[in-house]
Amino acid sequence: MKKLTAILLAILMLISIFASCGGNDETTTTGTPTTEAPTTEAPTTEAPTTEAPTTETPTTTPPEEPSSEGLAFEINSDGKSYTMVGIGECKDTEIHIPEEYNGLPVTSIGLQGFRNNEQITHIYIPDSVTYIDGYVFFGCSNLTEIVIPDTVTYIGECAFLGCKKLTDIKLPANLTSISNNLFTLSGIESITIPDSVTSIEQGAFSQAKKLKSIDIPNGITSIERAAFSHCYELTSVTIPSSVTSIDMHAFGGCEKLESIIVPSSVTNISKNAFYENENLTVYCEATSKPDGWDDEWTGDERKDIKVKEVIWGYKAEE
Repeated sequence: MKKLTAILLAILMLISIFASCGGNDETTTTGTPTTEAPTTEAPTTEAPTTEAPTTETPTTTPPEEPSSEGLAFEINSDGKSYTMVGIGECKDTEIHIPEEYNGLPVTSIGLQGFRNNEQITHIYIPDSVTYIDGYVFFGCSNLTEIVIPDTVTYIGECAFLGCKKLTDIKLPANLTSISNNLFTLSGIESITIPDSVTSIEQGAFSQAKKLKSIDIPNGITSIERAAFSHCYELTSVTIPSSVTSIDMHAFGGCEKLESIIVPSSVTNISKNAFYENENLTVYCEATSKPDGWDDEWTGDERKDIKVKEVIWGYKAEE
């Protein structure tokens, strides 16, 4: 009985083992399970490519200075333009003349417009202006800068007379003449005359005591009376071959002028054209005194204030 019971228990155990193997005839070797960790890839979080904002410098030009207020104007005879005639009620030291007044262009600056105004230091003239009358800046003793556009073709006599602090100026490219006493007693130190100019008129630079050098363009035909007289610091001047006449006292009293060349084109020189220049040697391309030259063209014979020396038949080195 005990043997039968043991046999039954053995059979039951076999059945149990078979059931747990799922009825599979294959033998499964159970070792230590190789549990592979799931290949969970870390998300590739890319840093956002935030570009720094490109701040561009604005290309717009800075706003122009506002026009001076309070200046006086008069309508021209054509009824279509204005002339600035005076300082009016303006208190500015820097004057900005407007291009328009009452909707019409400002085309000229009238006679004595700023005469003897000692407050003005700077003046800016617009492109609409073509004509500057005489004595406009006469006696403006503190004027140091003036901007004149190339549209200006005429500047009247004595316009800068007595402007002692005005040491430099750019003349407009279309100017036709250097008017009478334009820079007399001014502080001009050097200046270039534009090619458009055909004459240097009476006393244009007389007593401009700081003027050291000047370029006279080929196109000037006459240097008139006392044009450069008593320019004490003048050391260099070139007379172009376009010049045909040099008037009385044109270069008188230029104490530091040591040499000057007179081209053969000059057919007329008046009396005392080079007086009071005891240090000056004049180099003449002419081989002898032309008939149109005054006998005392170098100075006053009676006062013995002639030039140092005259050399005839001068030929420039090529």
